[in-house]
Formats: sequence, C-alpha cells, structure tokens
Amino acid sequence: MNVVLDTNIIISGLIYEGKPGLIIDLVTSGQLKAVTSTALIDELCGVLERKFNYDANKLQRIRHFMHNSFTVVAPSFIPEIIKEDPPDNQVLSIAHEMPIKYIVSGNKHLLKLNEYNNALIIKPGEFLTVLHESTEAS
Repeated sequence: MNVVLDTNIIISGLIYEGKPGLIIDLVTSGQLKAVTSTALIDELCGVLERKFNYDANKLQRIRHFMHNSFTVVAPSFIPEIIKEDPPDNQVLSIAHEMPIKYIVSGNKHLLKLNEYNNALIIKPGEFLTVLHESTEAS
C-alpha cells in the first residue's frame, strides 16, 4: 500500500514522535511504503531550517533519510484544488502520479477534502487504527 505523509506529519514524527513518530518508524523499518516528491522534501527542509534552526549538515541528513526511506517521485501535474494554500496541492500531485491508498495529514485544507483521486485523507491516529485493523483481519 502506498501512502503519502504530509510535511507536518514528517516534522511531528521526527521532532515530537507520538503517532506520527510511529508512522515514521513503520516507514524506516520497511513495513510501510511512503511516497514523497522532491517539492515536498524541499518544503520539509525549508520548514526545518526556518522554524527549527536545522543547519546544513542536519538538512543533508534529512534529505538522505527521505531519499533512502521514501519513494521519491517527480509529479508532472499539480492540481489546483486547494486555493487557500496552493503549496498543499503538491501533496495531491503524488496521487496523480501513482496509486495512493492514504494521505496522512494534519492539514485542515487537505483533511477537508476527505478523499482525492481514490486516496483517503486521514489524520495519523485514524491511519494507525486502519493499519491495526487490517493486520488483525489478516
């Protein structure tokens, strides 16, 4: 199953852990296939630099982590669905590039959509519940 983790989920997982941290652990252990894009990696590093004072060495490690732990795509189409915050459309663009089952986000603009191109848009806690229920059913 392919999932997209919004930038806010990755930051929360790396810095604060909690439920987003559990999802990042599933990605790094290979139990979950997460997909991202070069634009989202750039956004992630920009936020870490501006808001969390990450230096060049830390940012390079983050880029390395993302390229090694996530499937990185370069979407050829960026939808114009979210008008209030156009960069959020970068997350949706991945669901255009390949089949995505879930988009995990805490972003109100994305969550308001509920679904995009057959990908359900849900919060981290809901995603972990879905994963837990699907493993119990197996």
